[in-house]
Amino acid sequence: MKERLTDARFQAARARVLGEEQERQGIGTLGEKTLHRMLKLTVEPNEACHEIKACGRVADVVLGEDIVEIQTRSLSKLSPKLATFLPERHVTLIYPLPNEKYIRWLDPVTGELGERRKSPKHASVFDSIVELCRLGEHLTHANLTVCLVFLNMEEYRYLNGWSADRKRGSERLERMANRLCDVVCLSTPQDYRRVFLPTALGDAFTVKDYARLTRLKPRWAYAAIRLLERLGIVTHADTRGREHVYAPT
Repeated sequence: MKERLTDARFQAARARVLGEEQERQGIGTLGEKTLHRMLKLTVEPNEACHEIKACGRVADVVLGEDIVEIQTRSLSKLSPKLATFLPERHVTLIYPLPNEKYIRWLDPVTGELGERRKSPKHASVFDSIVELCRLGEHLTHANLTVCLVFLNMEEYRYLNGWSADRKRGSERLERMANRLCDVVCLSTPQDYRRVFLPTALGDAFTVKDYARLTRLKPRWAYAAIRLLERLGIVTHADTRGREHVYAPT
């Protein structure tokens, strides 16, 4: 799949989608979200392979016997599809993350679109942990490959939040992307070990140690370790006061 997820293919898909949007005169006027469509066309430019019925459900892309699903929001929404597809087919799940992000605010009353502002946040592989945990038992299925796709993005948000500046709690309208920067594919427990188990942890570590190295919130560091336990990558080895101590297997 990585050979299909290149910036050259993404640029061709992006130009195609932006041309369609120009004809429709505006952001967010397509029935399908822009980023989702860009990634789908990157994987397979031939639309005859899109939205194909497989195993009784409609798949985003079908490539021979393989299925590709693209999810730009919560991965938990894919559980019903994965429960149907995985026993029968190999599934590649594509999940985009922002390598760099710019934000533009749209006033829903006046229609005024603000200047683009660069967000100080940069995603890392560890930012995917929250969503990967939501896949539950599907994540350990031999027929599932997860591809984390890092993109430079531009996000459009309504200026309709509850805070004084109307930004907190605001609604996201659309996400665009202008470059595909990197792809990390996860298929086997060894892949997850390489990506999610920092060597600096050593032979014994706690949830606090993991949170410090990965910059995850404690509850998500705990969820990550539970995930690594489920994959057979770490095990509960000891107790240090009231803290569990874990060790690589």
